[in-house]
Amino acid sequence: MRIPGAMVCRCVLVLILLGAGAMPAAGEDASVPSWTYRVRVEADLSRARVLVRFRDFVPKRLVLARPDALPAVRLETGGRKRPDAVHVRLHGDGVSYHVDFRALGRISAAEKQHQFVGRDLITRAGLFLLQPVKWPAGARVKVILEMPTGIHAAVPWEQDAAYTQVEGQPVYTLPSHALAAHSRMAFGRSAPKRVAVAGCDLSYYVLDAPRVATDVGLDAWLRTGMAAVQTLYGAPPVPRAHVIVQPMIPGRGRPIVFG
Repeated sequence: MRIPGAMVCRCVLVLILLGAGAMPAAGEDASVPSWTYRVRVEADLSRARVLVRFRDFVPKRLVLARPDALPAVRLETGGRKRPDAVHVRLHGDGVSYHVDFRALGRISAAEKQHQFVGRDLITRAGLFLLQPVKWPAGARVKVILEMPTGIHAAVPWEQDAAYTQVEGQPVYTLPSHALAAHSRMAFGRSAPKRVAVAGCDLSYYVLDAPRVATDVGLDAWLRTGMAAVQTLYGAPPVPRAHVIVQPMIPGRGRPIVFG
């Protein structure tokens, strides 16, 4: 099989997240436990403020998917921090806190789960979104991203059009597995792009680093990759795919880091 020119560019495909579970639409039974994350990211991507509001459910403890990341969190109200968890004392109906993204990068430096690439940040939601120790069955969870002008988010979750229209900010549905998963998200100066692939909504984000591959070449690379997957399954295995592309730094690492 002939390999497109874009395949030889020094780029690394960081992650493909397969699928995301949908959640019930607004206006359904309000008694179902639910909570909302409102994330306000600072323009230099050094910090974020997170407000978590609960409805018909109050957890006793909140944890991070990686417990040793908790020192990067500073509570404002409504909680008492322990080495491994936040013991909830609601102030109103929620808990608010700040997360230091640079401190989080130092904590997870060895695993590179959270790192700055040029002016962009790649991270895991589970590293900074506090969650109940156990999710109630059928819980509805939303994430509202308040991004500064000129900063975009590339996330693997499905956007909720109805809530987004009400909020005036992107609102996403968070499936129960999202915070435990090692899938990545990115904040940066470029808007995510989409590739036309039959049967699959494929979006991708290229991190801020010098690269040889053109946008046209990357599109062809991703289409070819999905076509290879379809030869195995006969059709795209999922309706949505989220891809983050990290250009290689010359002289560092290998072109293929997993696969």
